[in-house]
Amino acid sequence: MSDFDNIVRMMTLLALLLARGYGLLLAVPPLMKAGQGWMIRMPIALALALPAFPHAYHAMSDLPDGGRLAFMTVRELVLGGLTGIFFLPLFAVPRAVGALIDQQAGLMSIQLFDPTSPERSATIFADVFEQIALFMFVAAGGLGKLSELYAVSHRFWPIAATDLPTLDHVINLAMNGVGSLYNNTIRYAAPFVVTLILLEYGIGVVGRVAPQLNILTTSIAIKLVMALLMVAMVGPLFVDSFGRALDSAGVTAREFLNSDAHK
Repeated sequence: MSDFDNIVRMMTLLALLLARGYGLLLAVPPLMKAGQGWMIRMPIALALALPAFPHAYHAMSDLPDGGRLAFMTVRELVLGGLTGIFFLPLFAVPRAVGALIDQQAGLMSIQLFDPTSPERSATIFADVFEQIALFMFVAAGGLGKLSELYAVSHRFWPIAATDLPTLDHVINLAMNGVGSLYNNTIRYAAPFVVTLILLEYGIGVVGRVAPQLNILTTSIAIKLVMALLMVAMVGPLFVDSFGRALDSAGVTAREFLNSDAHK
């Protein structure tokens, strides 16, 4: 093999490894938003991919042609997404909880009820909770766990193979994941939503007694303050829950990889 062929093989292999790395990053939605450019995503995907390069280089015996290369690229992206999907609830649940708080506080529909209001529809708590989840994910070593899962996935699904995960196994994974996502969202959002609903009724009584008040704008300010106070009170509990959920996600991902490989 000439030096040029060797370079082409290395670049092709690196592109396939990056495809799986990008698929893995789909589990971290804050990194895939418009504000996060390729200069942020590329180094992370490269850091995930490079440790597996020597093993994958010796596993791929020949250079794939155009059609096979396209299939392998799509396969690597899908496998990366399946490997990282176990970490998706770590970000989806906080964002869903924040969205429910924003909805109940009126931030997502204030202009619908009061078109003349200077306030604008927003998802403040959803964005903040998602960014907090990203911070805790990085601080707790989440990127290291992603890198570990990336390496494990190559042991069960080598880059030179052409097989895909068992379809019924993936369907069961998706159904269980969606059910767990909804259950956790309702469980963590319930204290906020119930408190804000009760506060809404109390503000409504005040509005009936003092109709001269702009109760809509006032109620939003009051509910935001109450939501912030509750975040300060229950925040430490959420931090502990996030750490346990991160460890559980890693264990579940390993079990999925192991069980699918032995089907």
